[in-house]
Amino acid sequence: MFLLVAVLALLPRGSSSSSAAAAPGPRSTWCVCNPELPAAALQRTLDYACGHGADCAPLHPGGLCYTDTDTDTVAVRCSYAANSYYSNVNANGGGGATCDFAGTATLTSTDPSSGTCKYPAVASVAASASAAATTVLPFLLAIIAVSFIDLFSCTAM
Repeated sequence: MFLLVAVLALLPRGSSSSSAAAAPGPRSTWCVCNPELPAAALQRTLDYACGHGADCAPLHPGGLCYTDTDTDTVAVRCSYAANSYYSNVNANGGGGATCDFAGTATLTSTDPSSGTCKYPAVASVAASASAAATTVLPFLLAIIAVSFIDLFSCTAM
């Protein structure tokens, strides 16, 4: 009986609005290209991403990320395309997509979006695993508690 009380004490309480606001949400990440690499390498990443699942429409004239100013560099377009590819492939069950692209890209926790050009965020793997563990732990503790109760009730007979 003591074990049951201890397990119940460890379980999270009902979700009140104050506890929900205090709980941190999953961290977001973005896949961005390294602007210090040669433009040819970044262009290959851009071409690959746009040809394999990235939504590159915003990069075309009239798109939300298109600009004909000096800020529209191959590195900026590469970052949008790599991030879109990474986001789309992982969101659509491709699961194992990495943000590497032969060393031209990396994950960052800093949102690269600017103005009307919004980069889709991806929940980090660590945050997703942490959320899953938080959800499963109370369930596992309850199973252990019930097992002990059954064990003790059987031995008491």
